[in-house]
Amino acid sequence: MNEPIKKVTSVASIKDIGTWIRASKQIPKFIAADRYEVIVPARYVRIFEVLSSPGWIVLDENELAKEFSIEYVRNKMPQGKEARAGWYFQQLLKIHALMNSDFDDDLVLIWDADTIPLKPLIFSHDERVLYFTGTEYHRPYFNAISRLLKLDKSVNFSFIAQCFPAYVGWVKEFTRHLEETHQKRWFDAILDCTDLGEISGFSEYETLGTFFVHRYIEKMAINHARWERFGEQIAPIGDILNLPISDDLPMYVSYESWSKRIEQPKVIFKHAKTEADFLDYFFNHTNEPRSIIQVGANDGEMCDPIFRYLASANNAGVSAILIEPVEFYFEKLKKLHSKRPNTLLI
Repeated sequence: MNEPIKKVTSVASIKDIGTWIRASKQIPKFIAADRYEVIVPARYVRIFEVLSSPGWIVLDENELAKEFSIEYVRNKMPQGKEARAGWYFQQLLKIHALMNSDFDDDLVLIWDADTIPLKPLIFSHDERVLYFTGTEYHRPYFNAISRLLKLDKSVNFSFIAQCFPAYVGWVKEFTRHLEETHQKRWFDAILDCTDLGEISGFSEYETLGTFFVHRYIEKMAINHARWERFGEQIAPIGDILNLPISDDLPMYVSYESWSKRIEQPKVIFKHAKTEADFLDYFFNHTNEPRSIIQVGANDGEMCDPIFRYLASANNAGVSAILIEPVEFYFEKLKKLHSKRPNTLLI
């Protein structure tokens, strides 16, 4: 018997938005749950509310995690490593989100925002929680686990698999153990036991998985189904939702930003000497995928240097997000671009 999932939670930021638009459609389609929520920085809440598929609840990370913040984590970082604070902060957010449910026996799921399911997924069977597995091994993760839990790696696989199910009570037991052992708040214990000088010094999935194996192994099982970390090897992100379900298709794919191949641009924008030169290069001298975000779009026409480009049918493939806070101008903006494809008005 498969136990229902109480909620699915993702943690995202604006860098994930292209993948998230697609993931937010696929997750409810292939993962049955009572609730779907995505946690984002405050300044992106409205954008995620607009762009997420219906049924998603968008949460402000500052409202969810009141005891710690990204600034709190940044103040713990070594000098010169402050830019990695967000990476550590989002892992603490995931642990906090796993505990943020009504009952200890609720089965909850963390799902990475850059990952798209392609087939129906289950995360429990015969009263056991099912875990997908990975193959990576990163020594600093287990150094941190040793300091934090006094435990060594005890399985021949990795729990880093883009998703992580758990009972709420299991995660609460984990944080209680940290606070009793280290005599400090659980998130302080994690940060203080992690070498924050490492680019990647802590893994929430690897740490929780190691703890659970030592406490609840009889209630855990492995799902050996295939998934793919490098989604572009399966299909370009724009085509991924059109793939028919087949036996050789993985269960899900990830489009991690670090794994994307970086190509040299075919247009060298540094040759542009003026704004007009830049716009001419951007719109008229490349067929590469292009996007525009205009903050303060006004009515879309008055004193607007990109109006003539957006109005041209030759540039219909250029996607545009146009943001205008004044309602009077926004209404004019909507009328102006009501028939333009690939355009989002906010």
